[in-house]
Amino acid sequence: MRHVSRRVSLDAEGAHGKLKNRMRSRTLPAEDVRRARLILLLAQGKSYLTIRQQLGCNPNYISSWKGRFEAGRLAGLYSRHRGRAVEKRTPALEPGFWNGRADMRRTAARTGAAASWPGTWASAVEQFLAAHPKVHLH
Repeated sequence: MRHVSRRVSLDAEGAHGKLKNRMRSRTLPAEDVRRARLILLLAQGKSYLTIRQQLGCNPNYISSWKGRFEAGRLAGLYSRHRGRAVEKRTPALEPGFWNGRADMRRTAARTGAAASWPGTWASAVEQFLAAHPKVHLH
């Protein structure tokens, strides 16, 4: 199947300048820069074949980002990650099971370790974890 590029219109909202800035950026993620370059090439009327050769991408990539740009303009170019399924929360994963310095000092005082010394603090953590088998550190 041959894909023929239909020009993407860059309206008066300043999309062309914003896309140029994104394309020249050294701090944006490479994928954001690549999408900006894709839209600019489509606006110039370049064919899918030319774009594929320049960007090293497939026709599905081109058509999906083109469609998202046409539907949402610049906002459509932000990637939307699907994420992952929510895990069942266990007491170990619940926030606040270890409340920072206060718990560190209490645990250190209870175990005889110095709260500020890393070596003895590590042993205090080991003792705490041994006393609380349901708590897991990742």
